[in-house]
Amino acid sequence: MSLAYFIVLDNQEPGFDTFVNGKDFAHCETLEEITQKLGIADIYSYVDGDAEALFGEGGDEYDEDEENWPPFDPSKYVWFDPAEGISYFGTLKAYFENDGATTPNAEGISEDLDEFISVLEQAAAIGAKWHLQIDI
Repeated sequence: MSLAYFIVLDNQEPGFDTFVNGKDFAHCETLEEITQKLGIADIYSYVDGDAEALFGEGGDEYDEDEENWPPFDPSKYVWFDPAEGISYFGTLKAYFENDGATTPNAEGISEDLDEFISVLEQAAAIGAKWHLQIDI
């Protein structure tokens, strides 16, 4: 299974690499329980980008041929302030470092969270907004 979360910015050419691994984090089976325990939003609160909503029915046809994708239209997404994401992922990172030792692959999850935070700090520096998308 290749499920992963990744960050999308409203600035398509930010001048830095926005890649995050996100796979260990995406495979955390207890994430919903953890967010409830911590009193923070569910991860899906930050996910946006339904292919059908963005590209119309049959959006999957764009997966293979990037040249045929419609132009990027930021107005079709919900965007978040980087500070909100830094706080969110920072709260989760603190959990996995302090209380999540029993969570399988807590170290890998913590590394993914570091990557999310790093990208969002860079996004904040250029005034970019963000949201998550899921790679399945």
